[in-house]
Amino acid sequence: MLKQRYNCKTNLVLKRITMSPCFRLSLTPEISDFSCWLAVDFSRQRKLIDKLDFLSAPVKPEFCEDLCQVYDNKFYCEWRLPHDDDDEECEGAQLYNLQFRQVDTDKTNQIVQWKTVSSLTDTHCLIEDLLFNTIYLQVRCQARNKFIPGEYSNIMSVVTSAFSFQLDAQAAHGTLKLLSPHTVEWDAPAIKAPEPRSRPASAADNRSSPKRNIKPKDRFIGESYTILGDTPLPCDENSYFEVEAQAASKTYGIGITHNSLSRYEQLGRTSNSWAIFVNKWIQNSIQAKHNNKMKTLNRPQFSDKIAVFYNPKEHYLSFYDAQTRDLLHSFKQVKRGSSAPLVVGLSVWKGGLQVYTGLQVPSWVEKDFAKNFSPAPSVRTTSLKLTDNEDDDSANI
Repeated sequence: MLKQRYNCKTNLVLKRITMSPCFRLSLTPEISDFSCWLAVDFSRQRKLIDKLDFLSAPVKPEFCEDLCQVYDNKFYCEWRLPHDDDDEECEGAQLYNLQFRQVDTDKTNQIVQWKTVSSLTDTHCLIEDLLFNTIYLQVRCQARNKFIPGEYSNIMSVVTSAFSFQLDAQAAHGTLKLLSPHTVEWDAPAIKAPEPRSRPASAADNRSSPKRNIKPKDRFIGESYTILGDTPLPCDENSYFEVEAQAASKTYGIGITHNSLSRYEQLGRTSNSWAIFVNKWIQNSIQAKHNNKMKTLNRPQFSDKIAVFYNPKEHYLSFYDAQTRDLLHSFKQVKRGSSAPLVVGLSVWKGGLQVYTGLQVPSWVEKDFAKNFSPAPSVRTTSLKLTDNEDDDSANI
């Protein structure tokens, strides 16, 4: 009895048409006892898909070149999303990614890694603490919504003018050692006793012995302890750099000089060199030196970081406390020679110095120059290119 009931139920299941949202399976025996057919119905899903409103990718942003500017080693830029034909701003952009890199040419296909400022909610950005050791700063922007990012904008190239140099190891005193292209340290063990004289080599010795490389002479000897920069100061642009002394430094000097400074001459003791010297051997003192003349400055307190500004058009050289922004001393009539350009000169004994280059002339330096010197400084302009994908210590010493 149970078996008959089971067979009856199974026959009903075989004859029933089974339905699913998109598949329909029929096993009815009317066609044949051994065949079946399968039908797919997507009409319901198609109606649901047609009702969906897909979010498209945002369009490429456009930079507002008139509002982009470079100042005080900062870069400020603004951008916008273009409008469509209905004069309605493209929707969907919620965040922005800004990328920038520093390069030496304005070509766009350079293998230089981009730096990214991500998840910006506003259409403007300020990038600070830049060092302009290259000629160009390139930027591009990307808009994105909750799901997908859009394309990057066209690359904008910005000309960044700043004085950049390195310390020249071939123009250094024998006791000074370069730790990096911008760091020098007095190295006491570097002083070597003079080598004993040997007998003159005979002609036979010259023929039999191989040639040896002769070590070049040190650029400076004696008590100068000087090292020069490898790049002349520009003749048509203002120059600015900073020098920071190590805490253990006893005596050091900072200035500029003609690159023709001889081996035995010291910084600030010639008519073609201008410098200030800091002495911390017994007590803190600072002196201005030029043409073998010296002036002690009334500055009992000052930091270990000194800023140097030079205006070639007015032949004006100034030294500042980089932290307090106080004017330490100024020189006038600082001129380059007809065949001897001006270079940076440093001197250090028992200590070390670190140079910071690639710095634009700060706004506070330009304001101080305009206040202490009658001719107004030239207005600095920024070139943009868009490409596809207390008391004045001024004196003549």
